[in-house]
Amino acid sequence: MESLAVDGFSRGSLEKVEHLLREAKKYKEEGNAWYLSKDYRKAIRCYHQSLLYIKSITQGQDTVGTLLGVNQKESLPADVQQTISKLSRDCHNNLAGCMISAVNFTNT
Repeated sequence: MESLAVDGFSRGSLEKVEHLLREAKKYKEEGNAWYLSKDYRKAIRCYHQSLLYIKSITQGQDTVGTLLGVNQKESLPADVQQTISKLSRDCHNNLAGCMISAVNFTNT
């Protein structure tokens, strides 16, 4: 039996996207914890991993998205798009914060 459609997006695909979003959020939260403990290298790794999960949702070309069968031709519901956009912005901002914090300013 075929999944019901939600705003042009099949329920099965939406569940896969939600799984990828949960993973992306998990890595972002791990990055936040590493940032607070001043382990910027590990924080950067987590934020980068989160962005890879986001990329797999938005482009459908990442290995994870391909393996899970996320169809890039389907349009995401508006609330999911907003969540993805905010998560992506947060990760990029946090990455920038890590880069700034990790720089040795003793020569200035």
